Amino acid sequence: MSENAPLFSVLIANYNDGAYIQNAIQSIFQQTYTNWEIVIVDDCSTDNSESILKQYETYDTIRIYHNDINKGCGFTKKKLVELSKGDYFGFLDADDALDKNAIEHMVQYHIKEPRAGMIYSNLYICDKDLQIIKEGNTGGEKHFDSNSSDINKKNITHFVTFKRSFYNKTEGVNPLLKCAEDVDIYYKMEEVGSIIYFPECLYYYRQGTNNNISLGDNTDNAFYWEFYATVCACIRRGISIERNAFPLMTYYRQVMIAKGALTTKETFSYRLGHFLLSPFYHLMKILKKPFKH
Repeated sequence: MSENAPLFSVLIANYNDGAYIQNAIQSIFQQTYTNWEIVIVDDCSTDNSESILKQYETYDTIRIYHNDINKGCGFTKKKLVELSKGDYFGFLDADDALDKNAIEHMVQYHIKEPRAGMIYSNLYICDKDLQIIKEGNTGGEKHFDSNSSDINKKNITHFVTFKRSFYNKTEGVNPLLKCAEDVDIYYKMEEVGSIIYFPECLYYYRQGTNNNISLGDNTDNAFYWEFYATVCACIRRGISIERNAFPLMTYYRQVMIAKGALTTKETFSYRLGHFLLSPFYHLMKILKKPFKH
């Protein structure tokens, strides 16, 4: 490998994944691309993560940090980016793993596609033992049209990688988000460059674990933050909240009703919509800045 090969940072936010994080780290050791670093931030795990991570404290290519208190995914992932040094970087969940060619392919593709601020691959959906069940959902090449009045919502799958030079043009990961921090940064990245799909499975996604730092089993909570991220994107772009955020709210309201959890007027999304959107409309009215339709 060339001495000028760019550094790639693998960023791992860990919370109670002591049972799996060694597999994640080992998958990086097995990479065909060798100029990488691993940055790990532990978000106050209560399992055996600390003893596992201590084994790697003397490795030159691994740096480990700990939050003083549990901060959640937004704060932790923003911290990871700030602590990393690579020209390119990507997030690896502590309970997942990378294909041995993942970093090499992504670095090559980033060099080939200078217009792309973010490049993502397909993934393998695996069982708890990381045995492949099936291939995940494929995506497609995606471009943000600055003249568009719509949010380009598309399924983006792992392995998601970033050019730091493009990431630095955005506000970065929102440290306040407890879920949907990925949706938020994807919206921001498509505002500064192209998002391109690499059509190979480079990521092993472990299905059925419950320690996800951003979600766990709380689908309703995930919606709250995704809806918030979508509204914020609408405001940044000066586009219609009704056209872009309301359909998301309506969808989740229908899901909740289908579950029999709530009646229409009592759904979380209904109440959240009134709570969140009223201040935004009021603010825009004060600023005399109408939404585009």
